[in-house]
Amino acid sequence: MMSDFIRSTITICGALVFGLPWAGAQIPLIAEPVACLPIGDNAVAWAEVSELPPDSSVRLNFHRLNSEAEEFYWVAMYPHGDGRYWGIFPKPESHDVDRDDLEQQREDAKEDTRFNGKSLVAMDDDYFEDWLDELENEPVEYYVSANDALGIELARSEVLASFVFSSRECEVELTKVERGEADNLTVGETAFWQRGQLPFHWMCAGIVSRIDPDAVKRGDEVCRSCVPCPTAVGDIIYGYETRTVSPSRF
Repeated sequence: MMSDFIRSTITICGALVFGLPWAGAQIPLIAEPVACLPIGDNAVAWAEVSELPPDSSVRLNFHRLNSEAEEFYWVAMYPHGDGRYWGIFPKPESHDVDRDDLEQQREDAKEDTRFNGKSLVAMDDDYFEDWLDELENEPVEYYVSANDALGIELARSEVLASFVFSSRECEVELTKVERGEADNLTVGETAFWQRGQLPFHWMCAGIVSRIDPDAVKRGDEVCRSCVPCPTAVGDIIYGYETRTVSPSRF
């Protein structure tokens, strides 16, 4: 069950999110708060975008909050009508919370202009401590951006963070269209070290292609060739389903 603190977190984030100008462009962007992501399953993100220039697109940018891999991944977001867009997160793996690492990321983000950890800076000290106490798994940080035809970022929303819970505690129902996208994801990379590597702390299931930082699309050479593919102790991917197996299998 979702605690009162988590419900208040969603409400507060919804009140604080606003579009930020980037590279001189004035494109209002609102990333809607995502209550949680379920371990081993997809979740959908929504955004409100207005005054989108011609030949531009909307992206959902995301990563796990871990200092070992600060670069983001991204997926395309699709128009729903009335200026709303939706996009699908890949399936998060289960990873323990590193409280010390999150606290250090927050302090580091206060001192420089990098974007990882910016969601933590927006929290005051007492709120941040309560938020840490609610964590059961490594959280996700994300934002929405508007990009031109060359992939150059024109504007971005506020950077937000979301909880990752078990599927029993975080129930997400996707539509048929959303599930179809979840089973055929193209994931964009923002750093060349991500090429040829498993997506950091995300499951391969459903990821079929990648786009590198030079905007070159390719079949996913790791995930598409890794079936069955171990993703975490106790889990192995068969096609797009996760089955629990004995750790002795690994």
